[in-house]
Amino acid sequence: MKNSTLINKILDRFNKVYDYTDLAGGDDPLNVLDDALDRINLYDEYSAIMESFVEDLPAPELANNDLVAILACVNDVIIELRSEYGRLRSF
Repeated sequence: MKNSTLINKILDRFNKVYDYTDLAGGDDPLNVLDDALDRINLYDEYSAIMESFVEDLPAPELANNDLVAILACVNDVIIELRSEYGRLRSF
């Protein structure tokens, strides 16, 4: 999968993690994600992606396998959040 596609998927999945902050009543879902990324030693790479998105800068050049690992980590966190808080409601 192309890096740009992976980055877009990571950003999309981050939005789902962020949506859980309402159900959790705080930043706990974001902390879970941060901790999970720390455990796989890709927090800095993930932060670079988020910073480029927020600052409207070009995405950082990261190894494809790092992006795949970040996406898998975010997906795992969503599964964890879903088991703790339930499914998000879509309107």
